[in-house]
Amino acid sequence: MKKKYKKAFHRIFNVTNKHRYKIIDILGFRIKINRFKFKYPIDLVYCWVDGNDTKWQQEKLLWQKKLNIPTENNVLNPCRFIDNEELRYSLRSVGQNASWINHIYIITNGQIPAWLDTTHPKITIINHKDIMPADALPTFNSEAIETCIENIPNLSEHFLYANDDCFIYKTITPTYFFNKKGVPIVRLAKQNWSQEIINKQLYLTNIIHSAGLIKECYGIFYKYEPSHNIDAYRKSYYKECINEFKKDFEKTLYCKFRTPNSVQRVIFSFYMLAKKKCILKNIRLWSKKTQLENIYVPLSHPIKMDRRINKHKKKLKLFCINDNEKTHQEDREKLKDYLEFLFPKVQEWEKTI
Repeated sequence: MKKKYKKAFHRIFNVTNKHRYKIIDILGFRIKINRFKFKYPIDLVYCWVDGNDTKWQQEKLLWQKKLNIPTENNVLNPCRFIDNEELRYSLRSVGQNASWINHIYIITNGQIPAWLDTTHPKITIINHKDIMPADALPTFNSEAIETCIENIPNLSEHFLYANDDCFIYKTITPTYFFNKKGVPIVRLAKQNWSQEIINKQLYLTNIIHSAGLIKECYGIFYKYEPSHNIDAYRKSYYKECINEFKKDFEKTLYCKFRTPNSVQRVIFSFYMLAKKKCILKNIRLWSKKTQLENIYVPLSHPIKMDRRINKHKKKLKLFCINDNEKTHQEDREKLKDYLEFLFPKVQEWEKTI
């Protein structure tokens, strides 16, 4: 490369550390390409349940009656527990687009997906009893389970957490979730909910409650909604937050079903923000015109979902297909075919039939 072009290239791209770059030759020009590699292992944690299992359904009904929870209560809606095999395709999206993931932990109540080869060295099933106290079991509350993630044996300091309906749309690097110094990048959506909307949604009630706990301690109220997708954490910060709000976490831990004024997982992000231990990236979950990199897709007819995903495909990195109270069973039945279309490559941890 001629000296004047070489200087310009170095000035524009700030090429200073030769160990961070590899040299390639294009049409006679020697060009240095950034080859930065994240130096910390990053694990991925899932929370999964097979709500189609009749034994599990009977146990849930038993505790529902013991605790006098009315059938019409929103926390009991089947959409929160139905297994549409999202986990299989979420894992495919990881294998296809984030092969750098160090290890994958799947938290269950002892259930194991029929298609999963649990002997694969990259996969570990974590039973609730492995991380939760015996007197808190059984539990049907993801918020309770999430208070105990840091108890997973051998979990790396840097880890990601995902529900089974979260997917990686295209190839991403570790620096999408952590900067080069290992600082978590927190993605939150600014919101301005009315009290009426908050009162109608237990999910929002607990987000507001968690934000209130942070305000009491640090004087800052974060009116943000989580990304509804894969989030980045550090185990040491997770532990710090739990110790800071120990009584509140213990209360949530022992709630067998979602309960008002419980701690919502977003508190970990709020805590990192208050302590200046993360980088905030404001996102939007909905947009009619602007392409987004992180979207929330209600489970509906595949054509509708595909239209929404394609609308953002240039920038899209992550998406969540969320089963909800308005979802029709016929759409659930079509979901597997759509996910197979998006992520057709079978991964090595899937059993061959």
